[in-house]
Amino acid sequence: MGCCVRLLIFCNFQLLCATVFIFPAWYLTSQPLDLHRMGLAWVICILITILAQTFGLVVGAACGVKLGLFVIPAANIPMLMFSEFFIPYHEMPIYLRPFATISYFRYGFDALLQTVYGFGRDKLTCNAAYCMFKIPGRYLDYLGLPQNYLQDIWALLIWIGLLQIALIFILAIRVYKACR
Repeated sequence: MGCCVRLLIFCNFQLLCATVFIFPAWYLTSQPLDLHRMGLAWVICILITILAQTFGLVVGAACGVKLGLFVIPAANIPMLMFSEFFIPYHEMPIYLRPFATISYFRYGFDALLQTVYGFGRDKLTCNAAYCMFKIPGRYLDYLGLPQNYLQDIWALLIWIGLLQIALIFILAIRVYKACR
């Protein structure tokens, strides 16, 4: 119960962080001022901030502050490497694809790309003679994205739920050990 209350209390701060990020980033990258797209990107940013905070709380509760400063980057860098940002999923060796499947960065990245280039976006302006990605859907096809925004939302929610459960168990174990 306490973890749920804590999550609700921190939601206001997470909403503020996502809002402060999404509006300038959306404008500065010259994205179309479509409220539907901005709203979808805002939801992803909120989920990512909640996930990051929960991950930090889990590591902080399990390891302490000093060790957490090492564990958080050591755990997140492999997740980032397999997020499809550096290597598209279809170009990864088969034995590395399971790492991409469990990377929460992948689901956030995919969902943000879908909000920017998916959902029937108009053609992009291009002054060159040939532009491979003038049609935004081609870029998503090139990356091999399934264009399933809800699947990405569910994956992020599952990650948040699993991390919340892990946090509850870690805190329960720490309280049990402290009371012994």
